[in-house]
Order: sequence, then structure tokens, then C-alpha cells
Amino acid sequence: MVFGDDYKEAILKDIDADQLPVYYGGSCTSKDGDIKCSHAVSDFIAFKIGYGGIIPSELHYKDICRPDESELKTMTVNRGEDKHIELKVTEQHSRIAWYIKCTGLQDIGCGIFLKEDESQVSTEDMEMVTPYFRLLTHFVPDHGEFEVKRPGTCKFTVILMS
Repeated sequence: MVFGDDYKEAILKDIDADQLPVYYGGSCTSKDGDIKCSHAVSDFIAFKIGYGGIIPSELHYKDICRPDESELKTMTVNRGEDKHIELKVTEQHSRIAWYIKCTGLQDIGCGIFLKEDESQVSTEDMEMVTPYFRLLTHFVPDHGEFEVKRPGTCKFTVILMS
């Protein structure tokens, strides 16, 4: 359950006031007057309560999958629009890899199509080798890869989703 300012009443229905620190609405304090009872770790609770503060740098997000800048391509995809990146695949069982990061708050959809001859212009004429997948990349970048089983031209399609 999620509570607002009335959380203390709900807690006191399940926990006696003398067992709950003053900080959380009870009447318990430590011997030195600490209203959070910070020192206490009972036999039943195997963790300490973290009260916030500065996050250590070793816990910050590290983008270890980011390719070299020279390998990245920037594109703008407007609402209702789709963009395509064509990739020539000359060998069977080649891998297509992607790394996508969005600056906007919209989700994007991606799909990979394979055309085996130049007469196939529209994605409707091509074989869909991966179904569209939705990416939520405004928090962290998305990366992945896909094995293309036979040669042809792959069209990596990006669509802005509302």
C-alpha cells in the first residue's frame, strides 16, 4: 500500500508504539535519545534503514556498452515518422548490433527487415526478421544484437511512438 501523511496511523495498527521509533510515529528512542533508533538492527531485520544522502560514485550508472563516437550516427525522428538505416549483409550468420539513446521522453519502436533483391523497396515487401520491439531509452540507452541468417540488405527501422 502507498500512503500519504496518514501512514503513521496505518503503521500503528500493526506495530506497538513502544516498538516503533519516534521518527516513524512511535514512542521508542535509543538510550542516547536517537529518535530514529539508528543503531538498532533486530534479529528479524537483517538490514539498516538508509536515510538518503550522497550516492557513492561507484554506484553511479556506467555506460560500459557505449561504442566509440566514430561508430555512432545521430538522427532525428519526428512524431509519426519513421527512419531507416540500411546495412549490407554479405555473409550468413552476421550480427547486427545497436546502441540507442533518446533525448526525448517518448518511447521508440524498432524492427529489422531483410530484402534479398533491389526490387523490394517498401518494408511491406521485405521479410520482417525481428518483430517491432518497444524501447524505453530516455532513462538508460538500449543495446542489443541480432543474428541475420542469410545475406541481403537489412533495414533497421526506428519509429517514434506516442
